[in-house]
Amino acid sequence: GPPFAEESAGLSAGLGGPRVSHLDAVRGAALIGMLYMHFVPTEAGSGLLAAASSAFARFLYGKSAALFMTVLGAALALRARRPGVVPGFDRALWIRAAALYGAGHLLAATIWPTEVLRAAALAMLVVGAFAGRGPRVAGMVATLAVVCSPFVVRYAARFAGDLSDDGTHAGRVAYDASLLRCLFLNGPYPLAGWIAFPAFGVVLAGVATGGRRTLERTFFLGLGAALAGHVVLAATGLADVEDGAAPWWIPVWTPANPAFLVLNGAFVAAAVAGVRWFVVGGPRTSSTPLALRALGRSTLSHYVLHLLVPYAILKRFYPDEDWPATVGLSAFALYLAFAVAVSRRWCARFGSGPLERLLSRLAGPYRSP
Repeated sequence: GPPFAEESAGLSAGLGGPRVSHLDAVRGAALIGMLYMHFVPTEAGSGLLAAASSAFARFLYGKSAALFMTVLGAALALRARRPGVVPGFDRALWIRAAALYGAGHLLAATIWPTEVLRAAALAMLVVGAFAGRGPRVAGMVATLAVVCSPFVVRYAARFAGDLSDDGTHAGRVAYDASLLRCLFLNGPYPLAGWIAFPAFGVVLAGVATGGRRTLERTFFLGLGAALAGHVVLAATGLADVEDGAAPWWIPVWTPANPAFLVLNGAFVAAAVAGVRWFVVGGPRTSSTPLALRALGRSTLSHYVLHLLVPYAILKRFYPDEDWPATVGLSAFALYLAFAVAVSRRWCARFGSGPLERLLSRLAGPYRSP
């Protein structure tokens, strides 16, 4: 049998409830991508290795964060269907969101100005309000976010002064209107556009419970659209253009434009449907890799730990984050090996990561009728 039970506590960032193996695996893959993005520089140095590693980092642009937010939405949708979860004020969800927001605010004020925890906390509350209403409502929210994104981008241009030369937002730890703009309009993960991903996750939660044919169709459609988008980027030679000068078909992270939302939406659809298809009867095996599942059950713990230890050490020696690609690749490989080894042993005994367990204990169990 598996070294850790499927019914261990905590869904996503301490949401609570039974585990869903394919979501754990997707979350684990997203963690690997995030670690790579944080450790490996996107600007190519000299040599083939540096150029190749930097090119792959640019390919991952936005995808790991999009996967995390999408899986958050899927987890909320599955949680809303659990027995004992009833409509109304969800005290446990609000406690988890408050804890994540507080941790994110602390990270933003100290070592990581572009943290994602506050965006996840806000998305948890917003999407939690409609996750139980089914994929139709969530699909409307995701579509509305994409359709309105050009207007959001245009409006955000009025507040270009919020961003410094290094991309740090002036309102990241403020207590005025600039903080609201950071969280909802033009910060690292502004909810005005990024809400599309967790809403899309609610839709994909329904797809993931469908049959093999539905999963195959979703996987190949998403993969085809994502590959087509990257072919267009490679053909135009504009993939590295500065955000402010980017034409409409070049994905821009902040604020998220339609190209960014659609391209990464196609990618996450292929990832979630592909892993689920692999689980329910793919060509090789019916079980997800234990290493990915273990990482997926400790993403919050590793998110915080890698920032406090290896990333902080690199910043001490390279204050401008300009370490060579070889240093970044070495740090990535060493931390990933550590994370896999520790997570498998920890989850075999406790079921989920230490911070995930702490969140679950703080928030308490599901609502009950």
